[in-house]
Amino acid sequence: AIKVPATGAGIAAMEGLSAAGVRINATVCFTVSQALACADAVERGLATARSAGRDVEHLRPTITLMVGRLDDHLQRVQDRDRISLDPGYLHWAGIAVFKKTYRIFRARPYQSALLAAAYRSVLHWSELLGEHVVLTIPYRWWTQFNAADVTPAPAIHHPVPAHIVDALYFHFEDFRRAYDEDALSPSDFAAYGPTVHTLQQFLGGSQRLTEWVRARMLQTS
Repeated sequence: AIKVPATGAGIAAMEGLSAAGVRINATVCFTVSQALACADAVERGLATARSAGRDVEHLRPTITLMVGRLDDHLQRVQDRDRISLDPGYLHWAGIAVFKKTYRIFRARPYQSALLAAAYRSVLHWSELLGEHVVLTIPYRWWTQFNAADVTPAPAIHHPVPAHIVDALYFHFEDFRRAYDEDALSPSDFAAYGPTVHTLQQFLGGSQRLTEWVRARMLQTS
């Protein structure tokens, strides 16, 4: 799969790649709006591919929601704005967005599947177990989950407690922007807080890798 960021430019790229019969994995995605825009773009591309006679029924595109990175962002906002809130509630923000997106995906004929990424706690595994969900679990988290005192059971259909969603919705504008289906348009995606923070980290890592390679290439014996 080709990883494509869920930005305005990325949405256009997803449609073009899908039309060419290329499987995509949407990434840098944190909101219901982004996930739906990605899935819609893939569907448009697949329709174009079918019209051109391409067999794309075998493609399994994935739309990634980086659940832990949304939690991280709201933690930074809470610290910055000194918001008084039960700290445990923040662990549910990404899960609430994922579960709402999942409900919408299951009600629509999307060929894409949802993928959970950016683990921060056992909840990001135990609460997202279920059919038509992809969990790409890094080894460190895999071993931690194996050792957890949790009996795996399908939980994707279990709603996040309403009082937690209500509290997050009341205190955090960026949670409302993540949770509401039409809160963001593709032109807004690149400027959304978690997107900016994540892309800065990714670009910084790429730059450091380039500097390391250059230093290795130019070192003298």
